[in-house]
Amino acid sequence: MVQYSKIVGEGNTVNAKKGVVTASFFSIILSFVCLSIILLLPKSVYGYIFTNEFLNIKQIILLMSPGILANAFSSVYGHFFAAIGKLKILVIKSVVGASLTFILSIFLIPLWQMKGACITNSITHIVGSLIIMVSFLSPYAKLRKTCVQNRNQH
Repeated sequence: MVQYSKIVGEGNTVNAKKGVVTASFFSIILSFVCLSIILLLPKSVYGYIFTNEFLNIKQIILLMSPGILANAFSSVYGHFFAAIGKLKILVIKSVVGASLTFILSIFLIPLWQMKGACITNSITHIVGSLIIMVSFLSPYAKLRKTCVQNRNQH
């Protein structure tokens, strides 16, 4: 949220984009470290804290990890789009994500139960993150190309 208010207050999207890339990098690193710690804990810890019904939670966390990391990576970019008023991109991501969740759930959950739900979740977050990244990089690539052309003309 600090990043969001900074983008809104600054009004300079070029500088804001640099901050978004940095914040996203730190977000994914922090999430990776936290997931690694969670996955390194022995099963007995989960059993002690949550009861023995949660002994196999590590497999579920592992299956959801790609989606968690994708979400950690792209959420900062989502805040950027919200801050600059590009809500259409976020709506597209949400509609695609909800549709994909619905479609994959029909096939994967009956096939693999809990594992299917975890895989569905991860795929949905990865696709949503790709939508956000393509949207972020597309105008940035055009801007970068323009800057390089201007520099070469001088």
